[in-house]
Amino acid sequence: MAFPVQPVTRPSALDGQSNGELDPAILTTIPGQGGGPPVTLLTDTSVRSWQALCAGAYAAGGWILVMTSRYDSYRPLEVQQAVHDIRYDDQPTGNQRQVCDGVSYWLKTNPATGKPYATAACPGHSNHGWGIAGDLAQWLNGRIVSLQPDCLAWLQTHAVEYGWSWEFTVVPQPEPWHLRHFTGDTLTSAVLAYEAGGEDMDSTQAAQLNEVWEEIAGSGKRFKAKDPGDPGSGISQTEPVGTFVKKLPPVGSVTLSPLLGRLDLLKQTVDEVQDTLEQPVEIDYDLLVEKLAPKVIEGVVAQLQALVWVGQKPPTPPAGG
Repeated sequence: MAFPVQPVTRPSALDGQSNGELDPAILTTIPGQGGGPPVTLLTDTSVRSWQALCAGAYAAGGWILVMTSRYDSYRPLEVQQAVHDIRYDDQPTGNQRQVCDGVSYWLKTNPATGKPYATAACPGHSNHGWGIAGDLAQWLNGRIVSLQPDCLAWLQTHAVEYGWSWEFTVVPQPEPWHLRHFTGDTLTSAVLAYEAGGEDMDSTQAAQLNEVWEEIAGSGKRFKAKDPGDPGSGISQTEPVGTFVKKLPPVGSVTLSPLLGRLDLLKQTVDEVQDTLEQPVEIDYDLLVEKLAPKVIEGVVAQLQALVWVGQKPPTPPAGG
């Protein structure tokens, strides 16, 4: 299957900017999905297109897209230089040659693999330095792994719909993980459709939900199983709350669609660790989904808080929730 390559339209926000030395005001950092690193991309279309791509991948196959490392989205100039120094030598190595500002460099051999390092752009010339590129991977079974064949195949077919494409036309594709956002200041119809999906949630409500996740993740409390006979009590488990919640992505949009995906991911995560718990964890997912509407958003928050009990009755949802 082909790796689509589209010409990049330069976003207007980059006018007057220097590669790898972008004004922080034109960059946005969002938490990575799952346990992936934070993602820093150009405000606003690159970030929004990334979030839509992630949602599309999750909806299509449950694939959780992440960046391979902290600087594999936006890459400051000093990091570009450090990466280049690691991968290239100014003396012939027998590997691929590169010319930067009139100086020849050759790829080094990675001692861990015995193969040449992956290529890197000349410092100051990387699309990472413009905040429009990402080196993609997946969050799978609690760790970052390379793009799996089914996920990669989906990206090859659908990434362009979200404004992302590959950089190299050569075969075989040298960097199947490296994509760049190519639509400049324009959002594709797939991105706009994602943002329009679901019921509207205002920024205050989204922030409220995020606060709940942060509170749970940082509480240091233990996950407790629901006792059907006494909904105000719980049975302590061996796993800390953060083990579950740290895998959950933040609300990345002002719609409820990402929250639905988050609940699915919570269920998947709990299912994965059920065998390690002293008692099975029971969560009323139907009740949570039923409450996903702005008019009862306070009830959603109360239900989310009730996922982790701390020796007292969970908060009572407000009237009407």
